[in-house]
Amino acid sequence: MSFHYGCDEDTYHYAIGKDDWIPVSIAAMLLGKRLKEARQLIQVYADSQLWLRPESDVFLEWWETNAAPFERIATLDFDVPLYATDVPLEMDWPAKFSRMAPLEVSYQYRRCWKRVYVDMTEDFLAVSPVHADLGRLPALRDVETGLRNLLTTLDQFSMTWFEARGFKVDWELGLVQVEGYEALFYCSVQAY
Repeated sequence: MSFHYGCDEDTYHYAIGKDDWIPVSIAAMLLGKRLKEARQLIQVYADSQLWLRPESDVFLEWWETNAAPFERIATLDFDVPLYATDVPLEMDWPAKFSRMAPLEVSYQYRRCWKRVYVDMTEDFLAVSPVHADLGRLPALRDVETGLRNLLTTLDQFSMTWFEARGFKVDWELGLVQVEGYEALFYCSVQAY
């Protein structure tokens, strides 16, 4: 969802998308008129991954500025839904995914996102050696790797979905072109 584009000693610089290019993760979560649910997940991500408080003026202004582009994505509908047609059994998965309804795409994406970005109520960077060693257990690493791979797969499937509906997609950066979207550029100070 975000790009790390530089840092100083204790300052990190982030961007969420590019102007007129929204991260596929945000776009997929918004589908099916799920603005409220998407916002909650984006707030958790901004807080836990970017040190950007959801109640901050920066976050609130970014959300308000993008109200129209977010609404356009959230209310996407199609005269002849691709998902209403028969899907051949031999069709591969990215193509099958592109036949799903907007709400189905949003549901699957948000479901996966919640598993990858669990909202923890406590923050701490310093841990005991035993706690750090626990984090290196192969079983825990395998779960984390599997969840991240699932999210990457859903990014690719979602980009296929948007592309099938005529949107331009930046496959390298995971972005969907949406006119009027304004990127959030943010510098955070690691204050822990």
